Amino acid sequence: VDALLRFNPEVFIDTMGCAFTFPVARYVFGCFVGCYVHYPTISTDMLSLVERREASYNNRGFISRSLLLTQAKAAYYRLFARLYGSAGRSAHAAMC
Repeated sequence: VDALLRFNPEVFIDTMGCAFTFPVARYVFGCFVGCYVHYPTISTDMLSLVERREASYNNRGFISRSLLLTQAKAAYYRLFARLYGSAGRSAHAAMC
């Protein structure tokens, strides 16, 4: 936001997968938003590992062994993915 306040560009391009910046750039600052997302912040693969209760890089063993923690984490991931997707739809153009 600080950069957009200092210099309001006509085009905002994100290559880091920071989708939550898209609505700010588009609706607050009026930029054309483009993005290249190679590694999204959250993916269906990540959610799948949690739902299968598989210990992995994004799902520590103590969480995968607990049904309650797994359900809570899966609900969090689903909510985060929905918000991430909604923010991502603010882009005018996307390359994945």
